[in-house]
Amino acid sequence: MALRSRVLAVQEVAAGASVGYGSTWTAARDTRVAVVACGYADGYPRAAAAGTPVRIADASYPLAGRVSMEMLTAEIGDAEVRPGDEAELWGPRVAADEVAQRAGTISYELFAGLSHKQARRIAAGDLAG
Repeated sequence: MALRSRVLAVQEVAAGASVGYGSTWTAARDTRVAVVACGYADGYPRAAAAGTPVRIADASYPLAGRVSMEMLTAEIGDAEVRPGDEAELWGPRVAADEVAQRAGTISYELFAGLSHKQARRIAAGDLAG
């Protein structure tokens, strides 16, 4: 099973500026964050800790700040990330077990918590028989 979304925006963040609810993540240096269209209303765990991996294009980036209702942010530095790029929140390249562990839960709870507004697709080869 995979949870994927898209990058909505890329924002500059100055050193010392904070991101997310409660300003829980502060940029150590001038950097950039990717705003991803997925949050706890979609089934991504609100308790996921800063640093939880988010895969965008061909690289992994750390979650920055708290997960909000419909968005999350990942620190991308100077990487070539653009709005519309695919973000994998768990799947073949980001282990659901790691996301769950960083949120203090188990992967089955992640799967059961997916929102009905998430599109579901069964890919060829996913079904045995």
